[in-house]
Amino acid sequence: MLINLCQAVDAIPASDTLVRSEYSVLMKIGKRELTGICIVETGEDGDVAGTLMNEFGVKAFDFTRKDGKTRIVNVMGPLDRWFIRKRLRKDFDRILPVLGPDGCSYSRSFTTYVFTPLEN
Repeated sequence: MLINLCQAVDAIPASDTLVRSEYSVLMKIGKRELTGICIVETGEDGDVAGTLMNEFGVKAFDFTRKDGKTRIVNVMGPLDRWFIRKRLRKDFDRILPVLGPDGCSYSRSFTTYVFTPLEN
């Protein structure tokens, strides 16, 4: 495993059975497009911990969802602004419950997220 997702956030207890999913991510923000990789680990109780990074492995941020509450943590410098964290938290609060093995897409105002499963 390249990244220990639970190390910094302690989102999922070690005793749970984890399901790991990997997605290619396309984020369209206005006229700009960002691509990356999202790694998500889901516990059997539905708690989620994950990270979003670029193709070179530079982490943008980590996220967790526990007891229906989404948190955005370990945000890289250029994205570490309260309004960006708030927007990401609200978007991932809607994305994570529906993110399944087939991926998903989500749009809001001028932002679109497309999660496509990676082939191993």
